Amino acid sequence: MKCIIFLMTIVGISSCSKKEDAKPDVTNTFTNKAIAEKTDVKTFEIISLQTSIVPSEKYIGTFGGAPVELLKTSDSTLTFFVPDVYVGEQLLDFELAKIKFSVSKTQEKNADQLVTSLFQNFDTQVSQLNLAEEEKGKLDSLNAYKHEVQSLFNSLSAEQKRQTALFYEANKSVFKSALNDVFANLDGSTTFRLQAQSDCPRIDFKSFYGCTAENLGNSAKSLGNASKEFLRMLATAGIMAGVAANTSVLGPAAWGITAVGISLPLGMAGYLLLAEVGPAFLKFRSAAGTFLGANWIFTKALFLSTVEVFKDDENTSLNLKPTFRSITSNDSDVSYGSGSFISSMASLSLYWNKLSSFFGRFPAYKNSEESTTLATNEVLVSNVSNPFVKLFSQSGDQVKFKSLSGKEESFSYKIKVSKQGFVEEKELQGKVLAPVDSMPIYKAAVVGNWTMTWNNGEINKYTFNEDGTGIYYWMKCSTCSEGQNIEPGNAVYRVTWRVEKVANGIWFLRYDNPDRGWSTSVRLFLTPQPHCGVPNPDAGLWILGDKD
Repeated sequence: MKCIIFLMTIVGISSCSKKEDAKPDVTNTFTNKAIAEKTDVKTFEIISLQTSIVPSEKYIGTFGGAPVELLKTSDSTLTFFVPDVYVGEQLLDFELAKIKFSVSKTQEKNADQLVTSLFQNFDTQVSQLNLAEEEKGKLDSLNAYKHEVQSLFNSLSAEQKRQTALFYEANKSVFKSALNDVFANLDGSTTFRLQAQSDCPRIDFKSFYGCTAENLGNSAKSLGNASKEFLRMLATAGIMAGVAANTSVLGPAAWGITAVGISLPLGMAGYLLLAEVGPAFLKFRSAAGTFLGANWIFTKALFLSTVEVFKDDENTSLNLKPTFRSITSNDSDVSYGSGSFISSMASLSLYWNKLSSFFGRFPAYKNSEESTTLATNEVLVSNVSNPFVKLFSQSGDQVKFKSLSGKEESFSYKIKVSKQGFVEEKELQGKVLAPVDSMPIYKAAVVGNWTMTWNNGEINKYTFNEDGTGIYYWMKCSTCSEGQNIEPGNAVYRVTWRVEKVANGIWFLRYDNPDRGWSTSVRLFLTPQPHCGVPNPDAGLWILGDKD
């Protein structure tokens, strides 16, 4: 049978932070050289003491009158298991401290029934795992570990099985909590793009992924506590078995031929508990991997290369760079759940990496990103500072500024971008160029005397005034040798005109004879060269206009 080897370092596995462990009741201590992590305990429970000095490798003492060994498991930690003593108040008495404990009895269970039920639940949970494709190979390793643990348990004597069940019952609470927390917290998709069964709100990315981060963070914290407890049990059992500190603790198969005495059932209980939470670790690894690969954080690089110069009265892209990226270890303040997720992941990784031969590599941050687009209602431009600059229109990141002075104008403006629950705001600087393609420019260009030459040889002369009026004062027909003046009383003498814009850079002059008695209009394109195909396109007529 394939033997799964676990590598872990004994030193430091039982040290704890103030956040992870409850402060002990120092009033129960008789000296200040060792303090218990808790004083309400059960028989066969693993207990640690924090020491104010670097302890010796081992201390011999008594607990409720029964002999007890306290083993050094770090430079500030001693660990022991509560012997099978009477319930009630009992005294731990050894060289560094005298500590009162309140003891309750761990109830005995039928060991064979316990293990059978444990692996039935294991099989049920494994069958319900909806793993990412790349995670499915880990099921083979998990099942191999299960069979290895079963084989070791089946090889034990009846008394060893009884002791295993007692150690299991006394120390199972943190493992049960981890198992329940993971399957309760991760009951739906961890990506917004998939159908979710969880209660995380699908309003927008920020609310959904913030909630998901919180669920994953709570799960990571529970798994970290379980990992820490397993390592503490195996460290204690390893020292009891004579496996030197700072060396590996063997996997289940090898443990069965290495451990001696009480260390064998203690280690066996640890392996059973780890197997029990194995499906939760795989579920978390798969869910966390999917979450870490999701691009959901709206990047602050949005304004890195915005346009600063605008042509007058033309739609211009602001050149915003809307992008979503995945979460990183620096995103504690991105959403309400991201901080707890990042800190819990950092804590869990310390223990996970010591058990990577079983769990596989710890889920890693992806550092990925993807571009997105902006709708009109997701961009707001406001607070234009210069009264001679007007925001004429805005659609998404397309804006049209106009100089009201007809000159180049500098200004500042505020832009607010809202996307999937994120809001980014910034004050930007801009400059609108003097108009080069505007109504005033082309109207001024029209004012004056014009000669219109038709392609059939007819020539007309006009004067266009600044107020939109004009006169048709001279003409030469196509067959005439000389031209003639148009008298003021003639129906075609008086002219009205206007300039109209077709598109950016394309303008035309439209002029009419209002006294003629019937509607006629000539449309003369001013760009790129004054020309026209009106009024009789069927005859192929066209005009070239020249300003005198």
